[in-house]
Parts: sequence; structure tokens; C-alpha cells
Amino acid sequence: MAKVFVGVLVLVSFLSGSGCNEIQEGTGSPLVVDLLAVARALGRDEVMTQKLDLARQQLNDQMSQISEELDKQLKAKESEFEQASKKNRDKTKMELDQLTLKANLQLRKTQQLANQKAILYRNQLVDEFRYEVMEVAEKIAQQRKASTIITSGSDLLWYASSIDITDEVIGGLRALANIESDHPASNSAIEDQASSSLAN
Repeated sequence: MAKVFVGVLVLVSFLSGSGCNEIQEGTGSPLVVDLLAVARALGRDEVMTQKLDLARQQLNDQMSQISEELDKQLKAKESEFEQASKKNRDKTKMELDQLTLKANLQLRKTQQLANQKAILYRNQLVDEFRYEVMEVAEKIAQQRKASTIITSGSDLLWYASSIDITDEVIGGLRALANIESDHPASNSAIEDQASSSLAN
């Protein structure tokens, strides 16, 4: 049975990757926010993982259905080949070989498409989260008259704790959404969003 290998979720590389958002002109020092710490504090890393796991399962189910349908077609053609007379045997064998090649190509193409969908969905989840963070972080930057916000990651060797606004961003997001870190999105909401995104 065909399986889709979407890959292990690596939120660190997306959330902690270097990047900056220019807010507005100002004279203050750049500010730093740890996106991975924000995601963990709000339980968003778990929510994104759940959504991606569900998406991967849905894609695997789709691949299984396609694989089963192709297997039925191949078995039917194999049965036809076994029952064919010597006169029609060569023709039936050629048709069987062509069908087998076509089925393999279709499976590979479907798997590639499924992998692309999974990657796009993962990127969509991360981009949505980064945008939510940016909206809150922008207000903090304006208050401090800072012109730039950067995300902490491997490219940042050192920075003063005074420019780290991670805790402020967490507090702002909690206040904005009126949520606590131990209240993640419901499974039904996760399933609806994953299904909607993968259907496109």
C-alpha cells in the first residue's frame, strides 16, 4: 500500500529561522522575538503538529485509495491476460505492461502532489502564526520607537536581554485572543481547517 512520506515536522527551522520585519523608521535598537518560545508558550506548536499529522493522514488515505483502485485495474488486466488465447496473448501482455507503467507514473505523480500540498500547508500554518506575532510585535516596536524586529535563531550570536520582547509578545497574544496556553484549538476545528486547506 502506497504511503506518503511527508517528513518530520521541524518547527524550529521555520519559527526560529533568521528573518526581519521592517516596521517603521525609528531610532531605537532592533528588537528580538523568539517565535519558537512564543509558539510553545501558547501551545501553538502542538496545535500545528496536530494539524500537520492530520493532513499527513488524510494524504495517506487518499494515496491508499488511489493505489487500491490501480491495483484492481492491474489485477483485472492480469486476469484477462491469463485467460487470453495464444492469439491474443501478445496484445494483452502489451496492454498489461502499458497499464502497469501508467499506474506507476500516476502513483509517483500523486505522491509528488501530496508532498507539495503537505509542504504548502506547513508553510501556511507557519506564515499565519508569524503574521499574528508580527501584529502584536509591531505595536511594541512602535512604543519603543524601534525600526526592526528580528527573530532569534542560529544567525544571532548574542543580543542584550533588554531588546528581547518575547514575553511581551506572548502576553499581547494572550490578551488579544483571550486564551491560556493550556487551551489549544479543538480537534474538530483542527480537522476542519486541515481538510479545507488540503482540498484546494
